[in-house]
Amino acid sequence: MPGTSQVVSVLFVAFALCGATFAQDSANTSVQSVAPNNPGIPTDPAAILADGSNLNGLNGPGISPWHIKATYQKFDTKGKLSSTGSYEEFWFSDRNYKRTYTSPTFTQTEYATERGLYRSGSQDWPGREEAQVRMYLTAPIPAELGVANAQLNAENLDVGSARLRCVTLKAPRVLPVESAYCFEQDHPVLRIVLSPDGMTQQVYNNVVRFQGRFIAREILVTYRKKPVLTIHIDEIGGLPGNDMTESNLPSDATGPIAGKIVIPEETMTSLLLAQVPPVYPASAKEIHVDGTVILRITVGLDGTVKSADAISGPAVLRMAATDSVRQWTYRPFTLLGEPTEIETKVRIIFTLGG
Repeated sequence: MPGTSQVVSVLFVAFALCGATFAQDSANTSVQSVAPNNPGIPTDPAAILADGSNLNGLNGPGISPWHIKATYQKFDTKGKLSSTGSYEEFWFSDRNYKRTYTSPTFTQTEYATERGLYRSGSQDWPGREEAQVRMYLTAPIPAELGVANAQLNAENLDVGSARLRCVTLKAPRVLPVESAYCFEQDHPVLRIVLSPDGMTQQVYNNVVRFQGRFIAREILVTYRKKPVLTIHIDEIGGLPGNDMTESNLPSDATGPIAGKIVIPEETMTSLLLAQVPPVYPASAKEIHVDGTVILRITVGLDGTVKSADAISGPAVLRMAATDSVRQWTYRPFTLLGEPTEIETKVRIIFTLGG
C-alpha cells in the first residue's frame, strides 16, 4: 500500500479527471440526492467496510425489484476511446431477472427463471468489461475481502477541498487487488477504490440514494492516470411485481444452461480479490529460464482455488506458479443467487530481472 502522501496525490488526480469527464445528470424521480440525514460512518475500519458493502450498490437483502440502464466506454492502453456498449437489467430476485449486454463484440440477453438460466444472442459468458460494469454498479465492495487475518486501518485523507475516510488493507505475503476504500467523511458513501500501488483506481461520482442504497451514476476506472472504463447510468427505478416466466421467453432463447461452467480468464481477473506472488525458482534463474506458465484452475464455492494444474510453460517454473495460484482468492461466482464452482485459466509470467 502506498504511503499517505502518495494516496493523496493519486486521489487528487482521480477527482480532477472526474470533474473534467462527467457532467451532472438530470434528476430522476426514483432516486434522491445524498443528503445530511444519511447514516453516519462507524469508527472501526471493519465496520466501515461492512456498512459500505451493505449500503453501496444494489446487492444484498431487502432490495425490491429494480430496473437499471447504463452505457459504458472502453479505452485502450493510450487512453483513447476504443469501444462503447450498454447494459440493462430488470431484476426481480437473484433467480429471476432479464439482463442485456450490447456492444460491437458482445451482444447477449440472459433470462433467469425458476427453471434455470436461458440466453439469446452470444452463448458465451460475459467478458471482462461486461462483468466489471455490472459489478461496479451493483456490488462495488465485496462482502468478503478474500484475505485472512488482514490488517485494517482507517485514516482521514484530504483530497483537494474534500476529506475522505479511507480504510486500507494489508496482509503479509498476500497482495490484495484492492487495498484502499475511501468514503465520505461522515457517511459510508463509497468515492474511490485504489490498488496497492495506487496505479489502478475506481472513482464513484454523482451519488444518489435509491432504496436506501448509495448508487454512483458516474464511475471512472483509470490506470496510470489514463481512463480504462467509464460507466454512466441513464435510467434507474423500481419495478412492479411482475416477473420473468418461461411463457415470455423469446423463441431464440437457449437453455436452461447446464454443465461445467468455464469462465474466460479475462473475466475472472475482475473477480480476483487477492493473490500471492510466485517465488522465482533459484534453479531457473541459474540457467536463465523465463517464460509464461498457463494453469487450469478450479475455483470453489467460497472463492478459494480448489485445484491448479499447469498445462504449459517451462517445467522448472511450473511448481512455483502452481504453489502461488493455489493461494489466490476470488469473489465467489454466483449462478441464480447460489455460489457455483467454476473452471478457468491463469497465466503467470516469469521475467528475469522483473
